[in-house]
Amino acid sequence: MGIDREHSQLALAREAARDRGLANATFQIASLYELPFPNASFDFAFAHALFEHLKEPLQALVEIRRVLKPGGLVALRSPDWAGFFLLPTRRIAAKRLNITKVFK
Repeated sequence: MGIDREHSQLALAREAARDRGLANATFQIASLYELPFPNASFDFAFAHALFEHLKEPLQALVEIRRVLKPGGLVALRSPDWAGFFLLPTRRIAAKRLNITKVFK
């Protein structure tokens, strides 16, 4: 499940999923501050280049935590033009989620 506020971004995501043969990927308009999902819905949440733009990043994290299952994993990725760090590493994240295709 992917979310964004912009229809254009969802169109790009749908195209990328289709190009990669990901038939089970779905996307919808939603606000990170008010996710339209029940509590404990997801095992994993990922945000790329988003949190540095939020007015209320703590509120967003609280909302992400709400929709994560106990023991769920949150990954946030933000650009740092002096370097780039990704924790957990792709290998750790893939192992934890039992996936490999996404991280190749």
